Amino acid sequence: NLHELIGEDDLREVLKNFGSIDSVKVTRDETGKSKGYGFVKFARAEEAENALTKLDQQGLELMGKVLKVGFVNDAPNGNTPGNWKLDDDEGKTGVTLDSNSRLALMQRLGGGTMDGAPMPGLPIMPPVLPPMPIPPLPVPLPTPTLPLVAGLPSCAIKINNMFDPATETEVGWELDIKEDTEQECSKFGTVTFSHVDNVSPGGIVYVVFNNQNSAAQATTHLHGRWFAGRTITIEYMQPEAFVAQFPAARDAISAAL
Repeated sequence: NLHELIGEDDLREVLKNFGSIDSVKVTRDETGKSKGYGFVKFARAEEAENALTKLDQQGLELMGKVLKVGFVNDAPNGNTPGNWKLDDDEGKTGVTLDSNSRLALMQRLGGGTMDGAPMPGLPIMPPVLPPMPIPPLPVPLPTPTLPLVAGLPSCAIKINNMFDPATETEVGWELDIKEDTEQECSKFGTVTFSHVDNVSPGGIVYVVFNNQNSAAQATTHLHGRWFAGRTITIEYMQPEAFVAQFPAARDAISAAL
């Protein structure tokens, strides 16, 4: 039940508190769009069991969708040996994996056997225990309303809440954020200028595209997106104001107009 914008880094950030994570994989179709489910391998079986128990009891909502969790195990009761099932937290059958997918999954999760032997690193399902009383569910907090995109459409955008400068301590951290931002934004068009504000609060990155349409596509896909445990928002900036703030972007702005 993953939101289509949730990626591997987001899942790792959310689940790392349960223990050491060896690998995270979100399953995608041929276009790169998430299929809504993925696989997480913990370093220790008890960490995986703890994560499953806590998420099953307390629930976890990401971008408006409550996660469904379960162990990957062999297909039960009459299913062919060449198939596996992914069971959800209620024991209902979820995604069926054929023999090819099973082999690929074993390789991603660190190896295993095709003859039904346990896979190293994966937890063994515990015996069925008598049902325990279900505690009352916590009252969910209201979901904050995402603000509308500010400003009139243009080729220049301002990305907010990408990071917290007060917590960044590594040398050259702003260059890493600049590279990550340009790589993500380049999915929607050519990036001709970018700047990371490593002083002011707000985790701000400024970006110029080579045309207004690319900036609009980036805004549509990135506004409200979950990034490294933070919800980012987008604002448009008018070309004149952008050049006044960043004279070095004059050529990039002129080429986009």
